[in-house]
Amino acid sequence: MAYDPNESPDRRMRAAQALYAKRRGLHTFEIDIESLWSYRLGRVREQIRRADFACMVLYDPVNIRYATGTSTMPVFSLHFRDRYGFIPGEGPVVFFEKPHFRHLTQGSGRVDEVRPRISCRAATGGANVERNVADWIAEIGDLARLYGGGSKRLAMDHCEPNLAFALERRGFEVHDAQAPMEIARSIKSAQEIECMEVSLAVAEHGMQNMLEMLRPGITENQLWAALADTNIAHGGEWLECRLLTSGQRTNPWLQEASDKPVQSGEVVAFDTDMIGPFGYCADISRTFHCGPAKATARQRHLYALAVEEIRHNTELLEAGAALRDVAEKAWPVPPEYAANSYTFIAHGVGLCDEWPNCYQRKLLEAQGEGEIVLEPGMVLCVESYIGETGGPDGVKLEEQVLVTENGPRRLSTFPLEERLLSV
Repeated sequence: MAYDPNESPDRRMRAAQALYAKRRGLHTFEIDIESLWSYRLGRVREQIRRADFACMVLYDPVNIRYATGTSTMPVFSLHFRDRYGFIPGEGPVVFFEKPHFRHLTQGSGRVDEVRPRISCRAATGGANVERNVADWIAEIGDLARLYGGGSKRLAMDHCEPNLAFALERRGFEVHDAQAPMEIARSIKSAQEIECMEVSLAVAEHGMQNMLEMLRPGITENQLWAALADTNIAHGGEWLECRLLTSGQRTNPWLQEASDKPVQSGEVVAFDTDMIGPFGYCADISRTFHCGPAKATARQRHLYALAVEEIRHNTELLEAGAALRDVAEKAWPVPPEYAANSYTFIAHGVGLCDEWPNCYQRKLLEAQGEGEIVLEPGMVLCVESYIGETGGPDGVKLEEQVLVTENGPRRLSTFPLEERLLSV
């Protein structure tokens, strides 16, 4: 198939789809992008109508991508929030783009019209910010009046304080768009699951490369670079963290990769946190063992506990189960490991880490989300960290799991570490 430079990036993930097809023994495989985009926009519009919003105005690049299929420099856009989209319950999706980016957005996803953005940020609006705020309100207000069904309820996932105050002075009610967007994103379509499985296939290919490179003397950063390289080479996008450590640096968890060389006999623990092809997250954790020294009895014991916790808690992810029930039935972390145990039993995942979050029991009650019920189509990552306070190392495992009507289905397939499972 010839390369078309004008084709949407989501259509160009041929290397990733070919890798997935090979790993699954398929002759060909291609995701129905049109169905993907239509489903996601439909979910957003459903939330707009349910809340009687005139519209949503989205600045977060992850929300923008979900609703419109449009993605341009997402990491840059996370801290330079000048691109935004107007989405009504019914009517055209209008995207407001930086002048020099407009050619990247036209014809992409579910965008019906592209207009120049108006910056309400001090960093890019300069001395004209107050005038820009008035122009922004006039333009969005006109669209809201045309397509908002008479509602003055405007939902936004990000809003500069000066813009929020000005909107309220002009009679608009400013509401949070992030909560309804999280609800919209929580139930995945068949095409979203396919995108996620492609991203997982790329992540696991990178993990295999890491395992083959693992030897005494290689640095944590060099190992981590293998995953990043594999992701980019297959059309993936970025890594949200750099969570790869070895030896003593694995305890406590959540330290990031460094130039420390890995030593024989040490464990290497990592969490992919990888935004792969199509923008979907592959969030898997594994703990490897670096030879030629043999794993110690203590290392194998920690690993066995982490495997037990993951397997036990995965089975609890049944459709219809309330998060409170999951937390109450969760694997009991032994007291000596409780202080360092992971905050989440499981958390949602999609284009990134998402809602819902199933915390350990005490934290879940404090969050007030115990009554949230798991539904078919939700995808959650089941977490485990086992390592005593002050211990010489620790074990991190994580699996990505789909909630179905017939029980939980593990989407991540990378094998466990034989050197830590053996007696």
